[in-house]
Amino acid sequence: MVCEGCTILHEVLCLAVGGEDAPLLKCQKILALLERSLPLAGAFFWFPEPFTHHGKNFLEAYASHDFPPCQKPSPDTASPLPEACASSAESAILHFPAGDVGNDLGVLTCILSGGLAEDSSLPQLAQSSSRVLAGLVREHIGADRQQRQVHELVLLDNLAQGLRCSFALPVLLDEVWSVLEEAGGIACAILRPMHGETVLGKSLVRIVSHRQADLGTFEKLEAELSCRILQDEQMQFVAASGVCLPLMFQGRMRGTLFLVEDGRAGAMGLGLSDASRVFLERLGAQVAQNLERIKALEDRALLLQDNSRKLHEISLLYRISRAMHSTLHLDDLMHLILSAVTIPWGGGFERAMLFLANERSGVLQGMVGVTRRSARYLFPREESEVEWELPLITEGIRERQRQDDFCQLVLKQRLPLSPDDNPLARALAQDELVVETDTMAFPGAFGRLAEAVKLNACALVPLQGRSRALGVLVVDSACMSRAALMERRRFLELFANQAAQAMENSMLLHRVETSHRDLRETQERLIQGEKMAALGETAASVTHELRNPLVSIGGFARRLARSLPEGTREQEYSGIIVREVRRMEEMLTNILGFSKKQMLCIADCDLIKVIEEVLVLEEDALREGAVRLVRELSDDLAAIQGDEQKLRQVIVNLVDNARQAMRDGGILIVRAYRTSLRGDRAVAVEIEDTGGGIPANILRNIFNPFFTTRKQGTGLGLPIVHRIVEHHQGEIEVQNTERGARFVLRLPEAPPACLVMDKHRPFR
Repeated sequence: MVCEGCTILHEVLCLAVGGEDAPLLKCQKILALLERSLPLAGAFFWFPEPFTHHGKNFLEAYASHDFPPCQKPSPDTASPLPEACASSAESAILHFPAGDVGNDLGVLTCILSGGLAEDSSLPQLAQSSSRVLAGLVREHIGADRQQRQVHELVLLDNLAQGLRCSFALPVLLDEVWSVLEEAGGIACAILRPMHGETVLGKSLVRIVSHRQADLGTFEKLEAELSCRILQDEQMQFVAASGVCLPLMFQGRMRGTLFLVEDGRAGAMGLGLSDASRVFLERLGAQVAQNLERIKALEDRALLLQDNSRKLHEISLLYRISRAMHSTLHLDDLMHLILSAVTIPWGGGFERAMLFLANERSGVLQGMVGVTRRSARYLFPREESEVEWELPLITEGIRERQRQDDFCQLVLKQRLPLSPDDNPLARALAQDELVVETDTMAFPGAFGRLAEAVKLNACALVPLQGRSRALGVLVVDSACMSRAALMERRRFLELFANQAAQAMENSMLLHRVETSHRDLRETQERLIQGEKMAALGETAASVTHELRNPLVSIGGFARRLARSLPEGTREQEYSGIIVREVRRMEEMLTNILGFSKKQMLCIADCDLIKVIEEVLVLEEDALREGAVRLVRELSDDLAAIQGDEQKLRQVIVNLVDNARQAMRDGGILIVRAYRTSLRGDRAVAVEIEDTGGGIPANILRNIFNPFFTTRKQGTGLGLPIVHRIVEHHQGEIEVQNTERGARFVLRLPEAPPACLVMDKHRPFR
């Protein structure tokens, strides 16, 4: 029996070390050999799971036998000792463990067909065979582990190559899904990045089509496990078929990755074994590293975008600042500011409004409103350097923007300068930008403003000068939310600061120019007064001395002309002497009248009647000079209090000057209409010609006495006109038109305060 056992053991060893069969196939052949060679009804070998050491794998003989699967005994219910008692009279079950205590490599189970003889070598043979089978299983496990490690390394390498090409979170998850699904079958993958250090972001999900019904369950389970990981940063398993990984990079958690196997032979191995943990840790580390890389790329892109926006805004502010500070007139500046903030290549807002603070009346007055469309009147071409360097703001451009419907609505707006009443006044009082979105819900003046102009979400930017509040800039866009407006806060504050400085500089410059002009005019009046005082005395003396001989010369010349025969040369000469003497007498009369006191005879004066009388007198002269007369006289013109004779002299002088300016003919336009003067009711008279206008270099001198550009002129006509109008408490203005000059008289309806003309009163 012993020799037979040795022979069987020899065959077992030969099967174990010979051939090229797989280790598990050799085990099956050895079990079949034992069944054939020994009185066994069945032989089975149990060994634990190779990686988890939980559960048991089962091997049976390569050849079929008579025991059905339900009769295969488990070593959990049988005695682990080699010597086991039979379970019945006909059969016995014996278990032969292979390995040390606490380190089971497997158990060989033998089912005897009969009783065990006392001298039987079966126990020793079975025990030896069990060790051989355990060695083969160990060889199989080692080869399987090595193959699995190679598979995992290839899998991680493929994953690393795919992740390196991903530059966004959805692409990253697609790469993970593609590699894992191809490797062993994945049912669901959920990636949840971190926001900051403690907040989980929105998850990204991939799931196979036939498991869509389980998506809700997976998402709920993933959310629960991710919260656990957020607390302890430990890997969380799901029933040996799923896992939630903490994505750690440099000691910081960057997110979680939830994976569920598809159940295809467990090829992914998302179990509880140490090998699975190592693989999953490496997988999580790769995903975390690339997640951090993508986050860094996104942060860099955001930083570049933010820096590009800041650079654009700084460049834009520099260009706008240069344009604003090169614009000196306040009216031009207001149109420039609103146009610059609304054009797409400027501030980019859809509309802009400017409200200036009037502290005396306590209101915010709407001054200008500009839209993107009307802003193109000033900036018609995109990125035109010339328009930024030297903005061309003409009266025509301003007028087109003012006539825009939106600007007309803004001009009608008045808001109280009270912080409790409206957001504009509050922004100005607090010197802080205010953003309002639900503009239609406001009561009072701001609600009426919002309804009138259909105000969208808007930003209210205060304009603060050095010593006082100037006004409020209002910008709005239909496509901008509160967050978008707040992102532009820094730009708007810098823009408003530049605009306020430019506006205050313009106001200061205007005040300086006004003061300088007033000082210069005062100086000129003083000088002129001194001149006129001396001139008056000289003129009176010279006129008196010249009139005496002229009277004699004129008298004798007239007598001589009457005594000479008609048509003779002598009579012609005497006639020339008479005419020149008369001209000299008129000139001396004007000089004398200009230099001495005269009285105004104040009475009701119908200017229409005076104008018509003058035009009748000048009718022949106008016809001879080929001058066409155009009357534009208002029918409802009120009578004024004035000196009719002096006013007639004013009209005669102006009409005569206009006729003489049109040597080749032209058009003379005479207008009369109601107006206001210094807030009081008044009457205006305009005399307009087409004689080419008055040169700019002599325009400021035309009211100076004895200044003339005509050879036959005395230079006293316009100064006399100016004095008469001034002593009627009126104004006279000269304007150059496209074709000629226009003199505008404005006379109050009420009687003047002074009735006596003072010869020493200075001229302008």
